[in-house]
Amino acid sequence: MSRSMRSIDVRVSRFHRKYRSLIGSAIVCVCLISLTGLHADDRVMIQVPGQSSRITVVGNIVDFNGRELILRTGVGAGEKRFPAADVVEVSTNYLPEHQAGLKLLADGRTTEAWSSLASALEEEPRAWVRREILAAQVKCALWSGDLEQAATRFLAIVTSDELSPHYRLMPLVWTESPPSKFLRGDAQRWLQGRELPAKLLAASWLLSDPAATEEALAALNSLASEPHPYIQRYAQAQLWRVRLDRGVLSTAEIRRWEQLTENLSPNLRGGPYFLIGRAYAERQDWLSAAAAWMWLPLEYREQRYLAVEAQWRAAQALQAAGDTVSARQLAYEITVRFADAPQAVEANALVQMDMNRDNPKP
Repeated sequence: MSRSMRSIDVRVSRFHRKYRSLIGSAIVCVCLISLTGLHADDRVMIQVPGQSSRITVVGNIVDFNGRELILRTGVGAGEKRFPAADVVEVSTNYLPEHQAGLKLLADGRTTEAWSSLASALEEEPRAWVRREILAAQVKCALWSGDLEQAATRFLAIVTSDELSPHYRLMPLVWTESPPSKFLRGDAQRWLQGRELPAKLLAASWLLSDPAATEEALAALNSLASEPHPYIQRYAQAQLWRVRLDRGVLSTAEIRRWEQLTENLSPNLRGGPYFLIGRAYAERQDWLSAAAAWMWLPLEYREQRYLAVEAQWRAAQALQAAGDTVSARQLAYEITVRFADAPQAVEANALVQMDMNRDNPKP
């Protein structure tokens, strides 16, 4: 392993009705679960606060959201509530279609996975499990960079659970690419609305649209002072895109971004690290750029489309730094792990170019 790669390893309303329809009448159906006993064997592992020990409790999970897990342990026993942060592991029964969808997603067969998960969504009565199904569909959409489908499912999740842990999947824009014309209609409408998650998505999508930049920027500045922790921090990081467009940043400013990113919950760091990579690349600090970008494929693989773009940029940064061996290694990994991604074509060309250079024809 080269020195640079070792360095990277170390450093690395109407709205409500629309999206609640995807959650459906699951809250009512939760009552049926406890009556039928279909999910009476839910097991929850809890970290005991202030101790190293863990306990396992058994019962019916009534809800599991960003704040807490609510468990009914037996007839007449009432409900127990555990902070979400103390929940280590949950074991429950999933529908066959749900399990099949997750397997297909893991295998990269996202079209089939989406269909199987959609079938599960029609049958699953538990609101908290329906959110898990929707999150899996967000991953399917993000696999190919389909922000519109990802947004539809994401908004359904956070309408049902305002502090959802699935905020890590929020389909924001972190690259320089302008929004597609298909996104602008929804984005313009959301930007005028009152729902904070939709407004943040809209501002993110429209920020690089010259016709809407000022309006999107005003929305981001407002959202950056909202009390909602995920909305606030994402909006603050999205404003970094504006700073990047205005010129090369100083090393001190980039390091301040790094400190702010380190203070975020790990599941929110992917996009900010991508922007930090861009900032270092503007300064032609190629090794620092590669280190920031490699955080995504190593730690943020759920946002697959952004992760593969980050790995490809890291390979290019290492190539620019003169470390062709490490650049070729990262490029080769893209052709294997992300063979269906658009970046795989360019990655393969880089691998072949270096192979031809190492083994010239006589």
